[in-house]
Amino acid sequence: MVARMDKREERKMASYFVACFDAGVNSMEAAVIAASSEAEAIAKYLTHVLAFSAFHREDVLDRSINLSFAERFFITSTQEKTRFREEAKSGTEKEIVISRMRAFFADSPILGDRYVAYFDSGNEELINDEVLVFIAQKKPQEEHGLVAILLDDLPHVQ
Repeated sequence: MVARMDKREERKMASYFVACFDAGVNSMEAAVIAASSEAEAIAKYLTHVLAFSAFHREDVLDRSINLSFAERFFITSTQEKTRFREEAKSGTEKEIVISRMRAFFADSPILGDRYVAYFDSGNEELINDEVLVFIAQKKPQEEHGLVAILLDDLPHVQ
């Protein structure tokens, strides 16, 4: 018996529509990405589209604790979450926050140093394209809310 390959497996390169599933219509930055798989399409989107979006830049530059990229460094334990929910403040020691930042950037300590320096100083010039791309690629997929759909699978209306 000969196994038939799925239509998607036969393709070397295809076009994928990639967009943030959670974004509002006005803020959605969608793109058509040439890739060999959904995972590759999302990876390219992160590197070439999301990393340079105004939304991503604002999220990275936001030094507040609630609902920002920085939140992951202040509120991770159950105790920290409870304290923040009840008292509306973090209370997490600066050394712990910095160690979490360095752990996030473990694959690129130089970028981690830049982010720590930015967070301490507020100097936005420290957050360059390389930092933005690194963060976009490193954040877990569930935080991005991205979906990649093979264009051939979408209805075509004429």
